[in-house]
Amino acid sequence: MLSTKNKIYGLTALLIVLSGIFYFIKISPKDIGEGAEKVGETPDYTIEVIPLGSNASNVVAPDLDRKTGFEVADEKSKSEIEKLSKTLKASPQDVLQWVDLGSWRKAIGDYEGAVIVWEYVTKIAPGYGVPYINLGNIYHYYLKDYVKAEINFKKFISIQPTYSDGYQRLFNLYSQSYLQNTTKARDILKEGILKNPNAAELYIDLALYYKEKGGVDNFKKTLNEAKVIAEKTLNNDLVSEIDKMLTSN
Repeated sequence: MLSTKNKIYGLTALLIVLSGIFYFIKISPKDIGEGAEKVGETPDYTIEVIPLGSNASNVVAPDLDRKTGFEVADEKSKSEIEKLSKTLKASPQDVLQWVDLGSWRKAIGDYEGAVIVWEYVTKIAPGYGVPYINLGNIYHYYLKDYVKAEINFKKFISIQPTYSDGYQRLFNLYSQSYLQNTTKARDILKEGILKNPNAAELYIDLALYYKEKGGVDNFKKTLNEAKVIAEKTLNNDLVSEIDKMLTSN
């Protein structure tokens, strides 16, 4: 299955001030290799403005001197957490540094600390989707709180309905761990396809779902729909993979 099941997001950003309001500019490279772009070429990236909530400055920040997990953490992890904490003491509304801090907290097994950090981000930047998907992931795979995982994945989808990843993660929750005796796994993929009709990965997940349930005809039909999308986007590697799946069944 092509789903990304267990990834935590952390991004870099620039902080600016416009008319007295803090904004984060999220730079999301699409395909930038090592080194700078060549002179005269247009960098292949998108810029997204992430506004802070109007009440962001009034939200109490997490404890940046927290040492939970340090007794088992490696030196690199401790160093990164200390550096991020120092940065955040000087810039307490640096959203993406908080996101990274949560990732390092999770890495040392301080799941509670990661949750505290990411929930703080949802309060100071409620329109930013990444902390919700990170929370959904940690609740699903680590804390085993499936209700909270569902809530956070749904929140991510409500913020970014054209990102297929949210639908895939909620599909994984329903198919692997929660409400498995319902049609929710199938239904969330169909919802994702309606919002993202060119997301071949959603069709493939749905096809594999049908295969697992014994629906061979639906499996082949849906996989062929994914193949059409892959052909249109000239994704020859994916076309080859789909052909292998079709001929082996």
